[in-house]
Amino acid sequence: GNVPSGLGNANTWDDRAPNYGYTVSGAPREGAAAVSNNGYYGHVMYVEAVNEDGSIVVSDYNRAGTGKYDMSTVSASTASSLRYVYF
Repeated sequence: GNVPSGLGNANTWDDRAPNYGYTVSGAPREGAAAVSNNGYYGHVMYVEAVNEDGSIVVSDYNRAGTGKYDMSTVSASTASSLRYVYF
């Protein structure tokens, strides 16, 4: 997509994205970047779908340091702790 350079590590995307005109929210939306600020660098996931129960389906790379692509469902409680950048 159209992710600008300059967002830094994953854990700074939600802080810097508004400087580029993007909206950041606590509400998941299909097509958004889901940002976790956990860990030294954080982690960014792509929201594939938002389920009726509040869980989300995400795709990402290197989540466990494996360098591999993965798709998974994130629970509603975890999804509510993430920040979402709408590109």
